[in-house]
Amino acid sequence: MSVDQTNQQQHKKPSMSVLEQLKAVTTIVADTGDFEAIKEFRPTDATTNPSLILAASKIEKYSKVIDQAVDYAKSIHANNANDQVTEAVDRLFVLFGYEILKVIPGRVSTEVDARLSFDRDASIKKAIKFVEMYEKLGISRDRILIKLASTWEGIEAARILEKDHNIHCNLTLLFSFAQAVACAEAGVTLISPFVGRILDWHKKNNPGTSYDGAADPGVISVTGIYNYYKKFGYKTVVMGASFRNTGEIKELAGCDLLTISPALLKELDSSNDNISIKLTSENARNSNVEKISMNEKVFRWMLNEDQMATEKLSEGIRNFAADSKKLETLLKERIAGKNFFHVLVSKSSQDEYQSVYLSINPINHNVEVNWFNMDVNITQPTVLITNAAVINASVEADQGKNRWVFNNDAKLLFESILKTSNGRLSTGISHDFTQHRRLDYSTGCYNFWWTLISDGVIVKSGCTRTNAFWMQDYRDQFGDRKFRQLFIPGTHDSASYKYNFDPNQMETLVTRYSLTQDDDILSQLIHGIRYLDLRIGYYRSNSDKFWANHGISRLHPLTDILNLVKEFVDATNEIVILDFQEFPVGFGRGIDVHKQFAFFLFQQLEHYAVDPELTWDASLNDIWKTGKRIIIAYDYHRLVQTENLGILWYSVRQRWGKVKDGPTQLVNFLEQSRLNASKEFQTSRPFAEMAELTPEAVDVLTNRYGGLRSMADLVNWHVSKLYNGNFGAGANVVAVDFYRSTNIVDIAIKWNQKKFPKN
Repeated sequence: MSVDQTNQQQHKKPSMSVLEQLKAVTTIVADTGDFEAIKEFRPTDATTNPSLILAASKIEKYSKVIDQAVDYAKSIHANNANDQVTEAVDRLFVLFGYEILKVIPGRVSTEVDARLSFDRDASIKKAIKFVEMYEKLGISRDRILIKLASTWEGIEAARILEKDHNIHCNLTLLFSFAQAVACAEAGVTLISPFVGRILDWHKKNNPGTSYDGAADPGVISVTGIYNYYKKFGYKTVVMGASFRNTGEIKELAGCDLLTISPALLKELDSSNDNISIKLTSENARNSNVEKISMNEKVFRWMLNEDQMATEKLSEGIRNFAADSKKLETLLKERIAGKNFFHVLVSKSSQDEYQSVYLSINPINHNVEVNWFNMDVNITQPTVLITNAAVINASVEADQGKNRWVFNNDAKLLFESILKTSNGRLSTGISHDFTQHRRLDYSTGCYNFWWTLISDGVIVKSGCTRTNAFWMQDYRDQFGDRKFRQLFIPGTHDSASYKYNFDPNQMETLVTRYSLTQDDDILSQLIHGIRYLDLRIGYYRSNSDKFWANHGISRLHPLTDILNLVKEFVDATNEIVILDFQEFPVGFGRGIDVHKQFAFFLFQQLEHYAVDPELTWDASLNDIWKTGKRIIIAYDYHRLVQTENLGILWYSVRQRWGKVKDGPTQLVNFLEQSRLNASKEFQTSRPFAEMAELTPEAVDVLTNRYGGLRSMADLVNWHVSKLYNGNFGAGANVVAVDFYRSTNIVDIAIKWNQKKFPKN
């Protein structure tokens, strides 16, 4: 396309959606294993990876595909369980690809196990096996792309596959120019540079820096690679991948291919904005780049010198490998006969609310088991805590004693018979709170698994887990609901924490009554919290003027808190409410400092803040369509009514009991507050039940209650019990202290699923 044609295209008034405009200049690829979602957006190609297949495998409608993979594996390897699992994984990848190819006209990418990223020959062998499996299903190899990690060994495997076996390859986990040049010289068919993950690294390592539009480092990287390929006539094509927002996608209009998640495809399809063609062969030929001579030594040195690419490549391989292991566990359980989607539970009138959870004690950080509405009259259920998921369990005699034996590598950490209907047990197992620094968005289960056994049968199981994508995961169920209709888990005084804080060693009178959480903001969000209660101090003489406070205690520069929130929404597409409720230091009684603060928020969050013109009547889908993810709620309505920055919403209505004398008083307040509220005029504006105890000043000075940790320990089990029961059906926002000592996230997700079941 000529420059004149490009300019004409840019100035046409769009009669099509952004997605349709992109399809005119770029091949659109669906980045998902959900072939039902692929049908909706009609892409040309589709790509999968272990994480996407794992996510799709947990969707009930694909249970038949898993059954087919398992049945095939059992028919090939009748007696060897490990071989059955390996075969089932390979078959599952191919079956998902096969189903996807039924609904797209082009190609599907199927990924070689990330654990083979440094084994050239094993990668070649696996790729050939995949292609042969497809061909036995009647699929031509021309419709298959084999995905390999862009290590030197992966690139060399692709060179041999392309040259000697006529197998086309898609080189993934590509973050650097060195990887791109090596791929082109190896003659691979396609590369997938990861735009969003490059951005993630730069935002994490350069907080406060703006990377909008063409300044996005991921966009810059892909643009440079595209120009290099086109200038020097390489046949390898570029497919931008791993996008965090539609802005990145628009900046790469004209790229050979773009692989896009269903959520972003939906946003593009619902917008009629005009787009400009950014990448053209003519511009590439005129670019000022020099050709590089690549070999293994040059490759390894260039990659070593690129800190971002080195870290993201190794991280990506580890994450894909971890999801491959999870997929193997899922298939092990299916092979062993466990039904994933309809877990067998003993039938009783209490089943609806019968639950087991793990929590973390706020005082000593020990793991605890909580259970509610357990039927212990018929049998005495046994709960086991292990360091891995239990597939099958049996009891064997060992030197006169019984011991549990598992058919995997799980190690027993704790065991107890549940003798009461509701209860709480300390396991004596210590939880390392510094681990939240090592969690990522795909962690899922980690550290501890629980298994409930009754009459020798595993009836329920679960784990300590993250919930980074729960809104997206259930978008089909309650995407059309308002916040007021949902159960939103939240934290009270969300920024009141200290990093690497051990209360047993470091507690003082100040921290005893100023800290309300153990996790930082990012960890709270990754674990599933979506409502953040923030209190702000203004310090005129500081370089950082606005701080997150608890009362007069100054804790963190607010820019640090906001950067963590932005990092999270960039990575997940989840929606977060920031509720600014109190301004205890420096704001005075006037509006002036509030105006300064509003402008500060505008500068920090302009590209993230949802426009309040949507109002609280907006559904989650309405908000997702805007491309923005952060709701800024503000409890100074005089400013909300007058500010013209387009970012401030009316605050969430907090219901405070100001109670301090224990669980009975708190539960009575929550129940009475709900009863009173039901008589009020109902609006779409959310309300938050503040489910924690509140000491008075004299209690702090005399340390009457032993601190906020002791107060949380006194009530949090009761809070979980209350909301796990029928009271949870009417919950909206629930904010707690030391949320990990409650089960409020799991309970909220459960109630949202129950209230808004699949059609």
